[in-house]
Amino acid sequence: MKKKSLMTIASLFLVSGLIACGTTTDNSSTPSSEDSTVSSIDTPAASSSEAGQQSSAPAEESHHYASTWESDKGNHWHSCNDADCDEMGSFGAHTFVKDTKKSVEATCTAKGLLVETCSVCGFTSEIVTPIIPHEFVKDASRSTDATCEVAGVIVEKCAHCPEEKTTNVAALGHKWAADPTDPRNCESTHTKNGVVVEKCPTCKESREVKQPMVKHEWTIAEGQTLTTVSGKTVQKWTCSCGTESYTMQVYDWDFLSPGSNAAGVEGFTPGTDQGHANGMRIAGNGSVYWNFPVVKAGLCQVAVGCNPAPTSILSTQIQQKNTIKINDVESTLIPQGAYNTLGLTTGAFDELLLTEFTATTEMVGSEAKIEITQKASSRLYWGGVVRVTFLPIA
Repeated sequence: MKKKSLMTIASLFLVSGLIACGTTTDNSSTPSSEDSTVSSIDTPAASSSEAGQQSSAPAEESHHYASTWESDKGNHWHSCNDADCDEMGSFGAHTFVKDTKKSVEATCTAKGLLVETCSVCGFTSEIVTPIIPHEFVKDASRSTDATCEVAGVIVEKCAHCPEEKTTNVAALGHKWAADPTDPRNCESTHTKNGVVVEKCPTCKESREVKQPMVKHEWTIAEGQTLTTVSGKTVQKWTCSCGTESYTMQVYDWDFLSPGSNAAGVEGFTPGTDQGHANGMRIAGNGSVYWNFPVVKAGLCQVAVGCNPAPTSILSTQIQQKNTIKINDVESTLIPQGAYNTLGLTTGAFDELLLTEFTATTEMVGSEAKIEITQKASSRLYWGGVVRVTFLPIA
Protein backbone atom coordinates (compact mmCIF):
# COMPACT_ATOMS: atom_id res chain seq x y z
CA MET A 1 0.00 0.00 0.00
CA LYS A 2 1.27 3.47 -0.92
CA LYS A 3 2.57 5.84 1.74
CA LYS A 4 -0.04 8.53 0.90
CA SER A 5 -2.94 6.11 1.36
CA LEU A 6 -1.61 5.03 4.76
CA MET A 7 -1.38 8.66 5.91
CA THR A 8 -4.92 9.39 4.77
CA ILE A 9 -6.35 6.40 6.66
CA ALA A 10 -4.43 7.40 9.79
CA SER A 11 -5.91 10.90 9.61
CA LEU A 12 -9.44 9.50 9.31
CA PHE A 13 -8.89 7.32 12.35
CA LEU A 14 -7.65 10.33 14.31
CA VAL A 15 -10.66 12.47 13.37
CA SER A 16 -13.05 9.66 14.20
CA GLY A 17 -11.46 9.32 17.62
CA LEU A 18 -11.83 13.00 18.40
CA ILE A 19 -15.47 12.99 17.35
CA ALA A 20 -16.08 9.97 19.52
CA CYS A 21 -14.51 11.73 22.50
CA GLY A 22 -16.74 14.81 22.05
CA THR A 23 -19.89 12.72 21.88
CA THR A 24 -19.05 10.96 25.14
CA THR A 25 -18.60 14.31 26.92
CA ASP A 26 -21.93 15.67 25.58
CA ASN A 27 -23.79 12.54 26.73
CA SER A 28 -23.04 13.42 30.33
CA SER A 29 -26.03 15.83 30.29
CA THR A 30 -29.19 15.70 28.30
CA PRO A 31 -29.00 18.17 25.50
CA SER A 32 -31.90 20.45 24.86
CA SER A 33 -33.74 20.40 21.66
CA GLU A 34 -32.30 23.78 20.97
CA ASP A 35 -28.73 22.47 21.26
CA SER A 36 -29.60 19.57 19.09
CA THR A 37 -30.80 21.86 16.37
CA VAL A 38 -27.59 23.90 16.45
CA SER A 39 -25.49 20.80 16.23
CA SER A 40 -27.46 19.74 13.21
CA ILE A 41 -26.87 23.07 11.54
CA ASP A 42 -23.11 23.15 12.37
CA THR A 43 -22.64 19.67 10.96
CA PRO A 44 -24.53 19.48 7.72
CA ALA A 45 -24.87 16.11 5.95
CA ALA A 46 -22.34 15.43 3.23
CA SER A 47 -23.56 15.68 -0.34
CA SER A 48 -23.53 12.66 -2.58
CA SER A 49 -20.58 14.06 -4.55
CA GLU A 50 -18.55 14.70 -1.44
CA ALA A 51 -19.35 11.24 -0.16
CA GLY A 52 -18.04 9.79 -3.37
CA GLN A 53 -14.80 11.71 -3.06
CA GLN A 54 -14.22 10.51 0.43
CA SER A 55 -14.86 6.85 -0.45
CA SER A 56 -12.50 6.72 -3.53
CA ALA A 57 -8.63 5.95 -3.27
CA PRO A 58 -6.35 8.99 -3.25
CA ALA A 59 -4.03 9.64 -6.31
CA GLU A 60 -0.58 7.92 -6.27
CA GLU A 61 2.56 9.94 -5.71
CA SER A 62 5.39 9.94 -8.41
CA HIS A 63 8.40 7.47 -8.18
CA HIS A 64 11.29 8.24 -5.89
CA TYR A 65 14.34 7.38 -8.11
CA ALA A 66 17.86 7.02 -6.76
CA SER A 67 20.33 9.69 -7.78
CA THR A 68 23.06 7.18 -8.69
CA TRP A 69 23.20 5.26 -12.00
CA GLU A 70 22.95 1.53 -12.35
CA SER A 71 24.13 -0.21 -15.53
CA ASP A 72 25.03 -3.37 -17.40
CA LYS A 73 27.16 -3.84 -20.56
CA GLY A 74 24.60 -2.25 -22.83
CA ASN A 75 22.34 0.12 -20.82
CA HIS A 76 22.03 2.44 -17.78
CA TRP A 77 19.11 3.59 -15.53
CA HIS A 78 17.99 4.99 -12.12
CA SER A 79 16.24 2.49 -9.83
CA CYS A 80 13.05 3.48 -7.90
CA ASN A 81 13.52 3.52 -4.07
CA ASP A 82 9.84 2.88 -3.38
CA ALA A 83 9.07 -0.45 -1.76
CA ASP A 84 8.21 -3.27 -4.16
CA CYS A 85 8.76 -1.03 -7.21
CA ASP A 86 10.82 -2.23 -10.12
CA GLU A 87 10.48 0.87 -12.28
CA MET A 88 13.69 2.20 -13.92
CA GLY A 89 14.03 5.85 -14.72
CA SER A 90 16.05 7.40 -17.54
CA PHE A 91 16.63 3.94 -19.07
CA GLY A 92 18.79 4.03 -22.24
CA ALA A 93 21.74 2.58 -24.16
CA HIS A 94 25.27 3.65 -23.34
CA THR A 95 26.82 6.40 -25.39
CA PHE A 96 30.45 5.28 -25.56
CA VAL A 97 33.37 7.62 -26.16
CA LYS A 98 36.87 6.22 -26.75
CA ASP A 99 39.36 6.89 -23.96
CA THR A 100 42.45 7.74 -26.00
CA LYS A 101 44.70 7.85 -22.94
CA LYS A 102 43.97 4.32 -21.80
CA SER A 103 43.40 2.67 -25.21
CA VAL A 104 46.31 0.89 -26.95
CA GLU A 105 46.36 0.31 -30.72
CA ALA A 106 46.95 -3.25 -31.96
CA THR A 107 50.09 -3.89 -34.02
CA CYS A 108 51.31 -6.75 -36.24
CA THR A 109 53.12 -8.25 -33.22
CA ALA A 110 50.83 -7.46 -30.23
CA LYS A 111 47.12 -7.25 -29.42
CA GLY A 112 45.54 -3.90 -28.57
CA LEU A 113 43.07 -2.59 -25.95
CA LEU A 114 40.00 -0.44 -26.66
CA VAL A 115 38.78 1.48 -23.59
CA GLU A 116 35.43 3.31 -23.89
CA THR A 117 33.45 5.31 -21.31
CA CYS A 118 29.72 6.17 -21.42
CA SER A 119 29.35 9.93 -21.57
CA VAL A 120 26.06 9.71 -19.59
CA CYS A 121 26.66 7.28 -16.71
CA GLY A 122 30.43 6.80 -16.72
CA PHE A 123 30.31 3.01 -17.35
CA THR A 124 33.67 1.77 -18.74
CA SER A 125 34.13 -1.00 -21.34
CA GLU A 126 37.43 -2.71 -22.20
CA ILE A 127 37.81 -4.83 -25.39
CA VAL A 128 41.00 -6.67 -26.46
CA THR A 129 41.58 -6.10 -30.19
CA PRO A 130 43.33 -8.72 -32.38
CA ILE A 131 46.77 -8.46 -33.96
CA ILE A 132 46.63 -6.74 -37.35
CA PRO A 133 48.20 -8.32 -40.52
CA HIS A 134 51.75 -7.50 -41.54
CA GLU A 135 52.14 -4.86 -44.22
CA PHE A 136 54.67 -6.55 -46.49
CA VAL A 137 56.67 -4.49 -48.96
CA LYS A 138 58.85 -6.05 -51.68
CA ASP A 139 62.59 -5.73 -51.12
CA ALA A 140 63.77 -5.07 -54.66
CA SER A 141 67.45 -5.35 -53.72
CA ARG A 142 67.06 -9.01 -52.70
CA SER A 143 64.31 -10.11 -55.12
CA THR A 144 64.89 -11.55 -58.58
CA ASP A 145 62.38 -11.86 -61.41
CA ALA A 146 61.68 -15.26 -62.91
CA THR A 147 62.68 -15.77 -66.53
CA CYS A 148 61.61 -18.35 -69.09
CA GLU A 149 64.27 -20.80 -67.87
CA VAL A 150 65.31 -19.61 -64.38
CA ALA A 151 63.13 -19.46 -61.27
CA GLY A 152 62.83 -16.18 -59.37
CA VAL A 153 62.36 -15.17 -55.73
CA ILE A 154 60.37 -12.41 -54.02
CA VAL A 155 61.65 -11.16 -50.64
CA GLU A 156 59.21 -9.01 -48.64
CA LYS A 157 59.68 -7.12 -45.35
CA CYS A 158 57.00 -5.77 -43.03
CA ALA A 159 56.85 -1.97 -42.96
CA HIS A 160 56.24 -1.99 -39.18
CA CYS A 161 58.33 -4.86 -37.76
CA PRO A 162 61.34 -7.06 -38.68
CA GLU A 163 59.13 -9.87 -40.04
CA GLU A 164 60.08 -11.11 -43.55
CA LYS A 165 58.77 -13.68 -46.01
CA THR A 166 60.26 -15.29 -49.12
CA THR A 167 58.22 -16.60 -52.07
CA ASN A 168 59.77 -18.77 -54.76
CA VAL A 169 58.50 -18.10 -58.28
CA ALA A 170 58.66 -20.89 -60.86
CA ALA A 171 60.35 -20.31 -64.22
CA LEU A 172 57.90 -18.87 -66.71
CA GLY A 173 58.65 -21.34 -69.49
CA HIS A 174 59.06 -20.40 -73.13
CA LYS A 175 55.93 -19.58 -75.11
CA TRP A 176 57.07 -20.80 -78.50
CA ALA A 177 55.35 -19.48 -81.59
CA ALA A 178 56.31 -19.92 -85.22
CA ASP A 179 58.21 -16.97 -86.70
CA PRO A 180 57.44 -16.93 -90.44
CA THR A 181 59.87 -14.04 -91.04
CA ASP A 182 62.98 -16.00 -89.98
CA PRO A 183 65.15 -16.82 -93.03
CA ARG A 184 66.06 -20.24 -91.57
CA ASN A 185 62.57 -21.59 -92.30
CA CYS A 186 62.57 -24.11 -95.13
CA GLU A 187 60.19 -26.68 -96.58
CA SER A 188 60.79 -30.42 -96.30
CA THR A 189 61.76 -32.34 -99.43
CA HIS A 190 62.22 -36.04 -100.25
CA THR A 191 65.86 -35.84 -99.24
CA LYS A 192 66.02 -33.07 -96.66
CA ASN A 193 64.23 -32.25 -93.43
CA GLY A 194 62.39 -28.98 -93.29
CA VAL A 195 62.83 -26.39 -90.53
CA VAL A 196 60.28 -24.25 -88.69
CA VAL A 197 61.82 -21.51 -86.55
CA GLU A 198 59.93 -20.72 -83.36
CA LYS A 199 60.51 -17.66 -81.21
CA CYS A 200 59.58 -16.89 -77.60
CA PRO A 201 58.02 -13.41 -77.35
CA THR A 202 59.08 -13.11 -73.70
CA CYS A 203 62.85 -13.61 -73.98
CA LYS A 204 63.19 -13.42 -77.80
CA GLU A 205 65.07 -16.74 -77.87
CA SER A 206 64.51 -18.89 -80.95
CA ARG A 207 64.77 -22.57 -81.81
CA GLU A 208 64.72 -24.67 -84.95
CA VAL A 209 62.12 -27.43 -85.07
CA LYS A 210 63.01 -30.20 -87.48
CA GLN A 211 60.25 -31.23 -89.87
CA PRO A 212 60.01 -34.74 -91.36
CA MET A 213 61.04 -35.32 -94.95
CA VAL A 214 58.38 -35.82 -97.57
CA LYS A 215 57.85 -39.52 -98.26
CA HIS A 216 59.32 -40.79 -101.48
CA GLU A 217 57.02 -41.97 -104.24
CA TRP A 218 58.82 -45.20 -105.04
CA THR A 219 58.53 -46.88 -108.42
CA ILE A 220 60.11 -50.28 -108.95
CA ALA A 221 62.85 -50.34 -111.55
CA GLU A 222 61.81 -53.28 -113.69
CA GLY A 223 64.56 -55.74 -114.39
CA GLN A 224 67.07 -53.94 -112.17
CA THR A 225 68.12 -56.21 -109.33
CA LEU A 226 71.25 -56.96 -107.34
CA THR A 227 72.45 -60.19 -105.86
CA THR A 228 74.18 -60.36 -102.48
CA VAL A 229 77.29 -62.39 -101.78
CA SER A 230 75.07 -65.05 -100.27
CA GLY A 231 72.90 -65.04 -103.39
CA LYS A 232 69.94 -63.04 -102.05
CA THR A 233 67.92 -60.81 -104.39
CA VAL A 234 67.78 -57.05 -103.81
CA GLN A 235 65.27 -54.99 -105.80
CA LYS A 236 65.98 -51.47 -107.03
CA TRP A 237 63.47 -48.56 -106.73
CA THR A 238 63.54 -44.96 -107.96
CA CYS A 239 61.73 -41.76 -106.99
CA SER A 240 60.81 -38.72 -109.09
CA CYS A 241 63.38 -36.74 -107.09
CA GLY A 242 66.19 -38.94 -108.46
CA THR A 243 66.76 -40.90 -105.25
CA GLU A 244 67.47 -44.64 -105.42
CA SER A 245 66.60 -47.32 -102.84
CA TYR A 246 66.99 -51.08 -102.55
CA THR A 247 64.76 -53.54 -100.73
CA MET A 248 64.86 -57.09 -99.38
CA GLN A 249 61.77 -58.98 -98.30
CA VAL A 250 61.61 -59.43 -94.53
CA TYR A 251 59.21 -62.37 -94.56
CA ASP A 252 61.34 -64.37 -97.04
CA TRP A 253 63.13 -66.37 -94.36
CA ASP A 254 65.62 -67.79 -96.84
CA PHE A 255 67.40 -64.42 -97.03
CA LEU A 256 68.31 -64.35 -93.30
CA SER A 257 72.03 -64.52 -92.70
CA PRO A 258 73.47 -67.54 -90.92
CA GLY A 259 73.62 -67.07 -87.12
CA SER A 260 70.50 -64.93 -86.87
CA ASN A 261 68.50 -65.99 -83.83
CA ALA A 262 65.12 -64.51 -84.66
CA ALA A 263 62.23 -66.52 -83.25
CA GLY A 264 60.74 -68.74 -85.93
CA VAL A 265 63.69 -68.59 -88.32
CA GLU A 266 63.88 -72.32 -88.62
CA GLY A 267 60.66 -74.21 -89.16
CA PHE A 268 58.63 -70.99 -89.14
CA THR A 269 54.94 -71.32 -89.99
CA PRO A 270 52.79 -68.20 -90.49
CA GLY A 271 50.15 -67.83 -87.77
CA THR A 272 52.21 -69.36 -84.96
CA ASP A 273 53.25 -67.50 -81.77
CA GLN A 274 56.53 -66.53 -83.41
CA GLY A 275 54.99 -64.68 -86.34
CA HIS A 276 52.11 -62.53 -87.40
CA ALA A 277 50.77 -61.91 -90.91
CA ASN A 278 54.03 -62.80 -92.68
CA GLY A 279 56.12 -60.98 -90.08
CA MET A 280 58.47 -62.06 -87.32
CA ARG A 281 58.87 -61.14 -83.68
CA ILE A 282 62.35 -61.25 -82.20
CA ALA A 283 62.61 -62.94 -78.81
CA GLY A 284 63.68 -60.90 -75.77
CA ASN A 285 67.29 -59.75 -76.23
CA GLY A 286 67.39 -61.52 -79.59
CA SER A 287 68.45 -59.99 -82.90
CA VAL A 288 68.21 -60.35 -86.63
CA TYR A 289 70.50 -58.88 -89.30
CA TRP A 290 70.86 -58.45 -93.04
CA ASN A 291 73.94 -58.08 -95.23
CA PHE A 292 73.04 -55.26 -97.60
CA PRO A 293 75.08 -54.27 -100.70
CA VAL A 294 76.51 -50.74 -100.71
CA VAL A 295 76.05 -49.36 -104.20
CA LYS A 296 77.32 -45.78 -103.70
CA ALA A 297 78.91 -43.47 -101.15
CA GLY A 298 76.81 -40.98 -99.21
CA LEU A 299 74.12 -40.82 -96.57
CA CYS A 300 72.07 -44.00 -96.31
CA GLN A 301 68.71 -44.34 -94.60
CA VAL A 302 67.50 -47.66 -93.20
CA ALA A 303 63.76 -48.39 -92.90
CA VAL A 304 62.00 -51.60 -91.88
CA GLY A 305 58.33 -52.58 -92.12
CA CYS A 306 56.80 -52.58 -88.59
CA ASN A 307 53.52 -53.95 -87.28
CA PRO A 308 52.84 -53.38 -83.53
CA ALA A 309 50.94 -56.01 -81.58
CA PRO A 310 47.53 -54.70 -80.43
CA THR A 311 48.22 -55.39 -76.74
CA SER A 312 51.19 -53.05 -76.43
CA ILE A 313 50.82 -50.28 -78.99
CA LEU A 314 49.68 -47.72 -76.44
CA SER A 315 52.66 -47.67 -74.11
CA THR A 316 55.76 -49.50 -75.31
CA GLN A 317 58.66 -47.10 -75.90
CA ILE A 318 60.54 -48.12 -79.04
CA GLN A 319 63.85 -46.59 -77.94
CA GLN A 320 63.72 -48.49 -74.62
CA LYS A 321 63.06 -51.86 -76.24
CA ASN A 322 65.21 -51.78 -79.39
CA THR A 323 68.70 -51.01 -80.61
CA ILE A 324 70.17 -50.95 -84.12
CA LYS A 325 73.76 -51.45 -85.26
CA ILE A 326 75.61 -50.83 -88.54
CA ASN A 327 78.65 -53.08 -88.98
CA ASP A 328 78.47 -53.99 -85.26
CA VAL A 329 78.54 -50.33 -84.15
CA GLU A 330 75.42 -49.01 -82.40
CA SER A 331 73.66 -46.34 -84.43
CA THR A 332 71.22 -43.67 -83.29
CA LEU A 333 67.62 -44.85 -83.31
CA ILE A 334 65.61 -42.14 -85.06
CA PRO A 335 62.05 -42.87 -83.82
CA GLN A 336 61.36 -41.86 -80.21
CA GLY A 337 58.31 -42.40 -78.02
CA ALA A 338 55.46 -44.86 -77.81
CA TYR A 339 54.48 -46.95 -80.81
CA ASN A 340 51.14 -45.19 -81.13
CA THR A 341 52.98 -41.90 -81.85
CA LEU A 342 55.04 -43.28 -84.74
CA GLY A 343 52.30 -43.48 -87.38
CA LEU A 344 52.16 -47.27 -87.32
CA THR A 345 48.98 -49.20 -88.09
CA THR A 346 48.13 -52.42 -86.30
CA GLY A 347 47.69 -55.19 -88.84
CA ALA A 348 49.87 -53.58 -91.51
CA PHE A 349 53.63 -53.36 -92.04
CA ASP A 350 54.37 -49.64 -92.36
CA GLU A 351 57.91 -48.68 -93.28
CA LEU A 352 59.53 -47.01 -90.28
CA LEU A 353 62.77 -45.04 -90.70
CA LEU A 354 65.06 -46.47 -88.01
CA THR A 355 68.51 -44.96 -88.54
CA GLU A 356 71.02 -43.33 -90.91
CA PHE A 357 74.65 -44.09 -91.65
CA THR A 358 77.29 -42.73 -94.00
CA ALA A 359 78.64 -45.09 -96.63
CA THR A 360 82.27 -44.28 -97.41
CA THR A 361 83.90 -44.82 -100.78
CA GLU A 362 85.81 -47.75 -99.24
CA MET A 363 82.48 -49.46 -98.46
CA VAL A 364 81.19 -49.28 -102.06
CA GLY A 365 81.04 -52.76 -103.59
CA SER A 366 80.94 -54.47 -100.18
CA GLU A 367 78.05 -55.25 -97.84
CA ALA A 368 76.93 -53.42 -94.68
CA LYS A 369 75.62 -55.48 -91.77
CA ILE A 370 72.31 -54.06 -90.48
CA GLU A 371 71.29 -55.61 -87.13
CA ILE A 372 68.19 -55.02 -84.97
CA THR A 373 68.09 -56.21 -81.35
CA GLN A 374 65.10 -56.27 -79.04
CA LYS A 375 66.40 -55.77 -75.49
CA ALA A 376 63.06 -56.99 -74.10
CA SER A 377 59.96 -58.47 -75.62
CA SER A 378 58.31 -55.47 -77.23
CA ARG A 379 55.59 -57.24 -79.17
CA LEU A 380 56.75 -55.53 -82.35
CA TYR A 381 56.64 -57.56 -85.57
CA TRP A 382 59.06 -56.88 -88.42
CA GLY A 383 57.67 -57.53 -91.88
CA GLY A 384 57.23 -56.21 -95.42
CA VAL A 385 60.65 -55.03 -96.53
CA VAL A 386 64.02 -53.75 -95.39
CA ARG A 387 64.73 -50.63 -97.43
CA VAL A 388 68.07 -48.87 -97.73
CA THR A 389 67.82 -45.50 -99.43
CA PHE A 390 70.95 -43.92 -100.89
CA LEU A 391 70.52 -40.17 -100.73
CA PRO A 392 72.32 -38.10 -103.35
CA ILE A 393 75.40 -36.26 -102.17
CA ALA A 394 74.62 -32.56 -101.74
